[in-house]
Formats: sequence, structure tokens, C-alpha cells
Amino acid sequence: MTEVASRLFLRRFFVFANGAQIYSQEFHSGLNVIRGDHAVGKSTLLDLVFYCLGGELRREQWVYPADNCSTVCAEVEINGRPICFKRDVEVGGIPKIDVFDGSVALAMQSIVGWQSFGPRRNDRRSSFSQFLFELFGWGGHKTDDYANLTMHQILRFLYVDQETPSNKIFRAEPQNADSESVRQAIADFLLNLDDLELHAARQDLLAANRAFDKAETELNAIFSVLGKDSKYNAEKLRQEISNIFHDIQRLDHERKNATEAAIASGALEEENEEQRKKYSEISREIEILASIISKSDARLSGILGEIADCRSFRESIKNRKKSLLESQAAYETFGGVTFKRCPCCNSTIAEVSSDTNICPLCKSSSPEPAESNPYLEILTELDFQERQNATLITELDFILKKERSEKQVATQELNAKKAILRTMATAVSKREQFLVDISRQIGFAESQVASLNEKIEIIERVDGLRQLKSELNNEISRLKDLISQLAASGASRRDHVMSSIGYAALQILELDEKYEEVFSNATSTEAEIDFSKDRWLVDGRSKFSASSNVFKKNALHAAILAYAISDKKCRHPRFLILDDVENGGTTEPRSQNFQRILASLIEGSEDECQVIISTAMVDPSLDNERFGVGPSYKKGEYVLRLH
Repeated sequence: MTEVASRLFLRRFFVFANGAQIYSQEFHSGLNVIRGDHAVGKSTLLDLVFYCLGGELRREQWVYPADNCSTVCAEVEINGRPICFKRDVEVGGIPKIDVFDGSVALAMQSIVGWQSFGPRRNDRRSSFSQFLFELFGWGGHKTDDYANLTMHQILRFLYVDQETPSNKIFRAEPQNADSESVRQAIADFLLNLDDLELHAARQDLLAANRAFDKAETELNAIFSVLGKDSKYNAEKLRQEISNIFHDIQRLDHERKNATEAAIASGALEEENEEQRKKYSEISREIEILASIISKSDARLSGILGEIADCRSFRESIKNRKKSLLESQAAYETFGGVTFKRCPCCNSTIAEVSSDTNICPLCKSSSPEPAESNPYLEILTELDFQERQNATLITELDFILKKERSEKQVATQELNAKKAILRTMATAVSKREQFLVDISRQIGFAESQVASLNEKIEIIERVDGLRQLKSELNNEISRLKDLISQLAASGASRRDHVMSSIGYAALQILELDEKYEEVFSNATSTEAEIDFSKDRWLVDGRSKFSASSNVFKKNALHAAILAYAISDKKCRHPRFLILDDVENGGTTEPRSQNFQRILASLIEGSEDECQVIISTAMVDPSLDNERFGVGPSYKKGEYVLRLH
């Protein structure tokens, strides 16, 4: 399939408070400028945009009037697909996000169609991040410490706020919620420096190593129990069982002959009637236990069949999800199917107007177009089925263990009854002593058979574990080779991407030569971008004057955006919010210079990206309807005004 770049565009944004709509504006592709004097609420608005897209705000980050609002709603476009998000304002909390597959216009007309996604994944439903990752076509992704990336983490790279220190690349997080591996994973993921195939291979290697260690531990435990018996093989033990069965048949034949001789002589008539009655009762109990064991075997067979079906269904769901994503991408690439000739008679089909509800093939009236594409509903339903199936497998495994345990108890009781039956008669004569002795020999032989059968099961388990270890060892070797190959091929891409971004960022710095001496010939200085340490060194320095740090930080994010536009392999959604262009005492000429640089940087690529900035010092060339979002807010005219 053709590689398609990830794109996220904010199309409309709404804020509600006290049952009223207090903000409603349309956004466009390319550069969006929110203009207004200081302290009119521009940053507050952008915090709410961040929050609506899946960001998380700590309690102390909520300010008036955002903390008095009730709901935020956004219409976004993800890879060309209109989607609506709606989230209740919950200060200090992380509430669910409601999603509608379609535009705001369709959402307002539809009573149904909204789906809720929580901030964290669980067994019952996908998280909002999982849902969006599927929509972008990103799939799952994990950092080196196996913590799942979320939309909140992705937005830390896309939203440059005012609170974060200007010498940092990522939006600041509490220390216990941040780490070098998380920051590196965010950047690597968005720039496709550590692709999903390599991460999948690492996850498979981790699972294979764990399975190998588990098999080895189990083998060592079995060997410690078997001791010298570990040298036996299953075939040798089966031969021993066969020999014992021959002995049992011989002993049983001798017992039968002795009994027949006693019957012929009339000796059996003298046996105790009560003992005979008890013998019959135990015989009936043995029949009942044998029936219970037989039924248990049937149930075990059924349970194993159900587990096999569930596992097959699990693979079917995975394939259906994969096919669904591929068909969705194919439809978005090629569009709907039209016929020029009738598939039955091959005659030419008359065209119909595209704005009618007439079927172009059979000319009958077709229903109104669906309010929303069922893609999201199908995907959610498949996720639900996947979780339900996993739960059922767990339940069946529990039932299987319980059934096996109950069968084992019944088998032990059956063996005990058989032993009682063989020895219940008191040996008061040579004949009876002989019969009891034979019964004891038969009982001992049968116990030997049971013991050997248990050993066979253990030996077969050992053989299976040995085979599994061999297979896992081969798989581990294969995965290590694959990881080495992928890492080697990714190294050249990493060098290319990082050098391209670094050079582009230095070129932007050079355009700020009037304000910082090092920036005057920036392209000739050394640049080091270190995402894990959250810093960018220019000429060996990470810190400059406050305003120069601000310019440097925004230059890096602008360069990353520009590179992502040119490289379809990047997962960066070509979306950027800059709310700090005037931090650090930045002067009006310097701020306006950066605004012009930014506009020039994405000129000609407006349909490929979206940048939202806020400024109290708008450049005259951008102070118009083409770039502006909403009015230019004067002192006392607030972006969010509670009624």
C-alpha cells in the first residue's frame, strides 16, 4: 500500500459553560493566529484544546474561567476523516472522552453514534489513546520500559506551552511521571526512528526469553523430583507397564481358578451373608465412580474443544481488525466503486447526478446517506469481542483445572474402593488367605501401573519442555539477528533525520542573527539534539538569554514540523501549537520576525500541516482573516467570557 503521512487538523472548537456556548471558532489548514492583548485568555483556550485532544491537566494548571466551564468539543480531521471529540471539564481529574465518527453538523443531528473512551485501557473497552492510534494507523507502541504511549505523551511534543522552561523540548511533567526512556520513545515514535517492526521484535524477544526461563525453571523442578528416574524414557516405562499387565492377568487367572474350585466344593456357601452384601454395595459404588469419571472425560473433551475454538476465534479477530484497517485505507485511497457497464448484460449504464439518492446501478431510490461511517463501531465491537473472548478463555482454563481436579479425586476414591473390595474378606482359611494374597499382589501391581503412568506424563512433559526450549532458543536467535538487522538499517535513518532537523533548525536561528551572536552564523556551529535528556545544544550550550532560549526552542519545533511535511515515514501528525513565542521578554520585532519565518517555512504546504500560535504582537502581514482565528481581542475583551 502507498505510504500515507499522518495528519491531525483542528477544524472547529467549542467551549460550554452554564448551559451556554461561550466559544465557537473555525480553524484552517496552515498557520492559525490567535491574536489578542496580554491576559485575555489565549493560553487558557489552548490549554482547553490540549485537554480536549487527550491531554491531562493537573489541578494547579486549571485557571479561571476554564475551571468554571462544563464541556469542550472539537471537530478534528485525522488523515482526512472528520471526527468529533467531547469532554467534560473535571478539574484535577482525567475524565472519559466521547467520540463521534463524523462532522459537528452530523453530530448535532444525531442522537446516537457517540462512543465513550476512558483515559486508560481495561478489559472492557479500549482507551482513547488506543482508539486514536488505530485511527492514525499507528497500532500499539511501547517505550523501552514497556509503558504504553498515550495521546497525552504525544501532545507533549506537539504543544509548546508557557509554563515549561524554555530550554526544554517537551512539555513539562511531574518528575515521577517522566523519564528519559519515555521522552526518547515519544520522539523516536513520531519521527519513525525506532519503527514498530523493531519494537514488535523486541516485544517478541522479551516474551520468548520469559517463556524460555519459565520452561527451564519447570524442567529443573521436575528433575529435582524425578531424581534417578529422569534417565528413563516414555517407551521404556510403557514396556514396564506391559510386563506388569501380564503379571496382573496371570494373578487374576489364578484367583479365578481358585474361586471356581471353591464353588465346585460348596465352600462359598459358608461365607458371611453380610460381607457379601457389603461387597455388592462397594461394587455399585465402583460402578458409579467409573460413570462419574467417564462423564468427566467427556466434559474435559468438550472444554478443550471450546478453548481451541476460542483461540481460533482470537486469531480470527486479529485478522479481521487488520483487514478492517486495510480496507478503510484502501477505500480512502481509491474511493467507492462505480460501474460503467451492467455486470449482467454488459450494457452501458446511464449516469445519475452525484447529489441524488438514486442508485447509479439499478436506479432505485437509496436511503439517506448514513450519518456516520460504521468503521469506528465495527472496530470498537471487535475490541469488545476480543476482550470477551480473552475473559472466556480464562474462565474455561479455570473450569478445566477444576474438572481435572475433581476427576483426580474420583479416580483416587475409585482406586481406594477397589482396594477395599479386594481385601475386605478376612483370611480364615488357606483358600481365603491365598485369594487375599493374590488380591494384594494385583493391587500392588495396579499401583505400580498408576505410578508408572504418572511418570510417563512427567517424562512426556519433560520431552515437551525440552522441545519447547529448543524451539524458543532458535526463535531467540532469530529475533536477535532480526533486531540487529533492523537496528543497523535504522541507524542510517536516524543519522539522516537528526542531521536534517538540526541543520534546518540552525538555518532558522541564522534568521535571528540580530539578537544572538551565536545565531549569526548558526549553520556552521555544532548542534546536538538529545530527546532523552530533553535538551538541544548549540555550539555546546543549552542555555542562552531567556528570549533566545524561546526562539531556539520554537525554531527546533518548527524545523521538526517542516521535516515531517517532507518525510512521509514520520508519524508526526503535522500539527503544532506554539503558545510561548513571546515568553522570556521577547520583543515585538523579534516575535514578529519569528512569525514571518514560520509563515514562510510552511508556505506552499498549508494543506499538509496545521500550526496554531497565540500572540499579543501579531505581525501586520498575519493580522487578517486568512491567518487569524476569531477577532483580535483587545484589553478587557476575553476569549472565554462567562455569561
